[in-house]
Amino acid sequence: MNQTGKYISELLLEHDCVVVPGLGGFVANYAPAEINGSRHIIFPPSKKIVFNRKLKNNDGLLAEYISATELKTFSEATIFLNHFADNILHRLEKGESVVIETVGTLAMGAEKNISFEPDTTRNLLVSSFGFESIQALPVNREEKRIKEDIFVNRGATPVDRKSVLKRVAPYVA
Repeated sequence: MNQTGKYISELLLEHDCVVVPGLGGFVANYAPAEINGSRHIIFPPSKKIVFNRKLKNNDGLLAEYISATELKTFSEATIFLNHFADNILHRLEKGESVVIETVGTLAMGAEKNISFEPDTTRNLLVSSFGFESIQALPVNREEKRIKEDIFVNRGATPVDRKSVLKRVAPYVA
């Protein structure tokens, strides 16, 4: 589609929510680093993008960004966004899936709910810039056998009290 997906993606780098008036909002939630134990992959922290259909009111963020980037007035950017949203809704109602570049794919479900599948190829968390998934080597633990000391009861040995007293008496006196 046009550059709007790129603009939404750029705004999600700095903001947690970008609203497309009349369509819905793309919300970014922090996701901590993950370890996939079965595949031995470590994923860096990231932002997980979700779509909220109820966020329809224009907060001006996207329109302001488009007007500054494309040198349009705010009104022209708002009209452009309204046409963008109407076009997407029309395509969704026809049963098409709509790919918003670098953001994700929108589709209409059987119950007329819009589903969203985020594009996971790009990490939108600025503090994780440059981090990539790491393939970890599995740790093979070897079982070491420890030789156990075997207790042998040798019995008690009698103590000669006279020899002990001879050694201790000078110190006691």
